[in-house]
Amino acid sequence: MSNNYLHPDSIIGKNTTLEPFSYIDADVEIGNNCWIGNNVTIYSGARIGDNVRIFPGAVISSVPQDLKFGGEKTTVNIGNNSTIREYVTISRGTEDKMTTSIGENCLIMAYSHIAHDCIIDNNCVIVNGVQIAGHVKVNEYAIIERGILGRFTSLNFATTITLTSKESREELNRAVDQIGNNWNADYEYFLLHPEQAINFKIPWKLSLSHNYRVTVNQSKSVFNPDNYLLLQTIMVSGDVSFTKRWKLAARTNIDLEDFAITNTRLTLSRNLHCWAMSFNWTPIGTNKSFLFSIRSNSQLFRDAKLDLRKPPSFL
Repeated sequence: MSNNYLHPDSIIGKNTTLEPFSYIDADVEIGNNCWIGNNVTIYSGARIGDNVRIFPGAVISSVPQDLKFGGEKTTVNIGNNSTIREYVTISRGTEDKMTTSIGENCLIMAYSHIAHDCIIDNNCVIVNGVQIAGHVKVNEYAIIERGILGRFTSLNFATTITLTSKESREELNRAVDQIGNNWNADYEYFLLHPEQAINFKIPWKLSLSHNYRVTVNQSKSVFNPDNYLLLQTIMVSGDVSFTKRWKLAARTNIDLEDFAITNTRLTLSRNLHCWAMSFNWTPIGTNKSFLFSIRSNSQLFRDAKLDLRKPPSFL
């Protein structure tokens, strides 16, 4: 008596071995000279070639994890001489391509996931634990891996020009030295961008920053096929003191690809000697919000503060 479940409508080729406790559904076709390990589950729609090895715990042709899937009859195709290692999951296609395809001579290593409508060409290697989203195309001889020591994923160029008086520029340099000597995580941004700090000793300043970023597209799909993603922005910022203790600051980000303002922030600050009061308002952007804050200027009482905000706030 066999410990397998083998649906009578499935088709099993010659010299194919089914180890105990495997499950073979209806409408499954398995070629010749294959090896199906223990506890392998193969659902309807699987089309498996010759000389394929599927190791224990793998799940082939499962229902796609796509809310648009309507139960249409779709397939998973696995080419000749491919190997599917332990606990791999492969979802069948949706109405977009109607199939998920693994080419010939492929190695899909343990705990990987290949989602609906993916096309994996011949002679590819998918390394342990790689998760491939739906609609992804992997070209022939590709090796998809994770957990490597390092690789280049992005390149960034940034330039900033600040206009202010000579005395104010000297004050900016002194502020950088002071931040460096009293560094903590809250000061890291201002150490890199001292022109963004509110300093009542500087009557006015105006800054223009240009940022150009190239990022490798690590989630290519039919909807996002580009090899590289480009981001180019300009930030215009500045502040002015209209009394000895009141200062108004503004910052605007412009996306040069779309020629659109993506974010604007206005800040009204009041110097209260040992305390600082500010009102921050972001009227444009995905983080529209306001923040009213009173904080101590003393290092000893730097955690003494009062914040009133309306979320979402990323200020």
